[in-house]
Amino acid sequence: PAGDSTTAAVAEVRRAQGQIVLRGPFQAADEDDDDLERKATLAPTGVDADGNGTVDYVYAGDLRGNVWKFNLRGSASSGWGVAYSGAPLFTAKDSNNNAQPITGGVTVSYNPYTFEPWVFFGTRRYLISAEKDDKTLQTWYGVVDGAAITDGRTSLKGRSIVVGGIINGRPVRAFEKAVLGDMANKKGWYVDLLTPPTGSATSRTADRERMVGNQVVVGRSVL
Repeated sequence: PAGDSTTAAVAEVRRAQGQIVLRGPFQAADEDDDDLERKATLAPTGVDADGNGTVDYVYAGDLRGNVWKFNLRGSASSGWGVAYSGAPLFTAKDSNNNAQPITGGVTVSYNPYTFEPWVFFGTRRYLISAEKDDKTLQTWYGVVDGAAITDGRTSLKGRSIVVGGIINGRPVRAFEKAVLGDMANKKGWYVDLLTPPTGSATSRTADRERMVGNQVVVGRSVL
């Protein structure tokens, strides 16, 4: 939640004890005093990185496309804060440099080969009825949490939805085939939510698609 007029905080609910613990306040490196959009993180996800039963890190997105990582390790609150010296892990922007709001949850999983943490999330909002007709381009992301990613999508591998159809009365789509080694030196991937061309059409279009919920990791797949 947003904190007071100058800070943000994370609330941890301990169900077994019936306690609400406020972690913070936290200050981002470039946070304006009245910047409510930046402070109001949504749908946070907690991670117990060392398996000891307590939350070590919290990830959350905001309305300006920032994905924040909060470091809650250590028994003393003086050691808690925004990771990466107050910078976001990643800022979601489209190809025209427009910020993409993150209102759904973020999902964290680990690469089974390298054990690197990956953060998966999608963009856009659906908070009021007027937003249902918004056709701005939105994106699905998967990024590696190893360091703050400062160069945006240029450091990610772009993937495309290349074909769509109907199977058993349900719409289905397929992604382009990956090529061995095409993720080398990349810090993640992104998929712009564009409708694949049909018939004689050759262009892809944005058609009100957005992601406002959690992703699910099943085996080596993200759904």
